[in-house]
Amino acid sequence: ANPNALPQKWAAVALLSPFDGSTMYISLITYDYSLKAMRTVVADYEGGFADLITINDSTWLLDENSNCLKPVAAGMWKVPAPDWVNSTDHNCAGIKPILEVPVQWWRYAAGGVGNWLWTRTDNGYPWRMMFVNDSNIYKLPLLGNFSMANFITMESINESNLGPIVNSCRQSAKNLNAAKFNIQSLLKDSRLNITAGEKEKRLAWLGSHAAGISLPDSSISLPVWPQTFSAKSLMTPVNRTATYPTNIFYDWRIKKQLTAMQQPDKSVVDAYLIDSVTYIVQKFVDSTQCQGVLPHLGPATPRWAYVDKCQSKLVLTNTPLSPNRKTLIFTCPIEEGRVFWIWYTAEGKPIVFFETSPPVSEGTSLSLADYYDFNPNVAINPVIFKGVPANCMANNQIYKKQRFHGQLAIDLNCNNCHNPVNDKPVVINLK
Repeated sequence: ANPNALPQKWAAVALLSPFDGSTMYISLITYDYSLKAMRTVVADYEGGFADLITINDSTWLLDENSNCLKPVAAGMWKVPAPDWVNSTDHNCAGIKPILEVPVQWWRYAAGGVGNWLWTRTDNGYPWRMMFVNDSNIYKLPLLGNFSMANFITMESINESNLGPIVNSCRQSAKNLNAAKFNIQSLLKDSRLNITAGEKEKRLAWLGSHAAGISLPDSSISLPVWPQTFSAKSLMTPVNRTATYPTNIFYDWRIKKQLTAMQQPDKSVVDAYLIDSVTYIVQKFVDSTQCQGVLPHLGPATPRWAYVDKCQSKLVLTNTPLSPNRKTLIFTCPIEEGRVFWIWYTAEGKPIVFFETSPPVSEGTSLSLADYYDFNPNVAINPVIFKGVPANCMANNQIYKKQRFHGQLAIDLNCNNCHNPVNDKPVVINLK
């Protein structure tokens, strides 16, 4: 099966999550392939605003009257054909809902890793995109420069009204150079020296195109895990073609957690987080393999979001991305330029958890988790945590080579969340 080709003309509103977690953006996108044009108006809730149009592979910045202000790049972005989703290698991993919308899960290979695209089953339109890095190998205008794009709305249109803008920009084509630009820097610069009236106008634009989305206030707080819970999620790797149905069991009272990931070959990879150590065990029908031990990595403390100094970004209230509920979106730091983006309901139920620019060599490259079930304060049978074979716990196994890590660096951020005994940061070579 192949994803559906997109309409020749369409309009969409998307919520964009950057790789560095700095802020979130709303973009109004207008596409007209008859003109080989794609307009991307983008704004943030701090007053940043930019109006851009890409024609073929050249991009211009527009002024407040939709006139071509100046060229900003040539060759950096390219207007995709309606069937661009079928122009590269892809694999369908199945159908399962995201945010209560049934979607097809598509993985696109790119040098050993994969970007992911989710398309709605009812109309074939994109619902979500995730990119492993900001190289934007597809040269998608704007969208390809962000870690994730969630589509609030998307619809086919009869007229784009881009013709006059295209004609105006083509007349200034002789001034176009081959420079590239950074979209986030452009938006940051657009906040400088703006008047209160200009900022109010930009925020009103956001309100008209993204109703129900706002900055956080004191009425909603970061989540705190209950002492016990069970959960189900679908884990998505960047270096595999399949997703992993996953069961999670957590009991902070005894400092234990089990994350059980079902593999395509019917085996199960169990990650036992016991006290301050993680044991990774792969269980087949007829055998069990010790895949490795990760010292100094225990279950996360219930107050991990506070300990790690996570930052609230936006609140979604009864939007297509948060139907009949209030959702908090926040980030937690990993290292410079990389973050975890996390979505929770106001009641503390996890929805989405994803890592930007996930290193393929670290962990299981499971950069994304979509949660489908969450049961707080339930009784967890302690027998669940006793599945680590004795030979996997022997001292001589601690530093043995295992399949998920080459060098394991436990930095301060990992210690904050995953180190209940407060061990010092270490770097361990596992060979």
